[in-house]
Amino acid sequence: MRRRARSLAAVACPSSPAGSVARRRCCPLICTRTASSPTATRWSSRAPLWPPARTTKRSSSDLCGVAGSVSCRVVMVALAWIRGGGELGTGVAHALFEAGLQLVVIELALPRTLRQGVAFASAVIEGRISVGGVEAIHCLDHDAIQAAWAAHQVPVWTGAESLLELRPAVLVDARMRRLTEPLSTIDEARTVIGIGPGYVAGQDVHYVIESNRGPRLGQVITQGGAEDHTGIPGNVQGRREERLLRAPRAGTLTRTAALGDFVEAGDVVAQVDGEPIRARLRGMIRGLKLTGVSVGAHHKVGDVDPRRDRTLLDTMTDKARAVGQAAVKAVTLAGVLTPSPQSGEPQEEKD
Repeated sequence: MRRRARSLAAVACPSSPAGSVARRRCCPLICTRTASSPTATRWSSRAPLWPPARTTKRSSSDLCGVAGSVSCRVVMVALAWIRGGGELGTGVAHALFEAGLQLVVIELALPRTLRQGVAFASAVIEGRISVGGVEAIHCLDHDAIQAAWAAHQVPVWTGAESLLELRPAVLVDARMRRLTEPLSTIDEARTVIGIGPGYVAGQDVHYVIESNRGPRLGQVITQGGAEDHTGIPGNVQGRREERLLRAPRAGTLTRTAALGDFVEAGDVVAQVDGEPIRARLRGMIRGLKLTGVSVGAHHKVGDVDPRRDRTLLDTMTDKARAVGQAAVKAVTLAGVLTPSPQSGEPQEEKD
């Protein structure tokens, strides 16, 4: 991989005239279309990049335009790493992307997510995926990451973190591993956020975000930790625990059904080393781990939705959106983002 951290990177603005490029050190400039998402809250970055970069004021002659009211402006943005591109990690990545941060989602080569239709992790398998109007793309090298940023996409990285040339200003651990693997530490970035239980704010991370459904969902915790994981899913048509698909033993999962399949109670939907996993109610398979994933005995491997509504397969949940908005609040509290006081327009930094 070619080292580019100390060189000038040139990236063409997709809306600018042919041959027009924007230049900066360390990270490529990305082009923000001010009219591309008129309903989204817009923010401006205050935090320095790792390595730091100065925010540069631009005159009107530096703006690159296209026909009509759509324009783009070169901005300096903070870099965020999202560890885990599952359902909640995607909610976080989606919200921070809309808030204006530059992202890298870090994922396993074989993702463990259940609901692949609403997970940026699925870009690892499919090459790319769009969730909530934001496209993620699997990137195999640093040049591909830069190209994704230039195309206003979210790069998904499956290589070693040590190979990433740029260090983050924000690190969000959304793996939801609950102490089953090494945790992120508070000194890994200027702002470190843990999603769900397993972290102590002020000790392991700067902020913890509550992930349990209930009155505290999406709360930004500055001291202490989140509630313990209950293992009980949300109530759907009076069904809770019986919605879950659990591994009968530890081993390797093999699918025998797919997301969106309609099933009856007793139908076999997967196997773990030849031992069947059966649906416990009539409904639609909404989540199911991928074939080849290692699972623990009695661990959740999927879920059945009694509503049998396939539009749910690629619709972000209110829980994912709540956790994502909480991440935006956390980085705002940390001073990484500054909300505009006027109608969600970007707030320009003053010297």
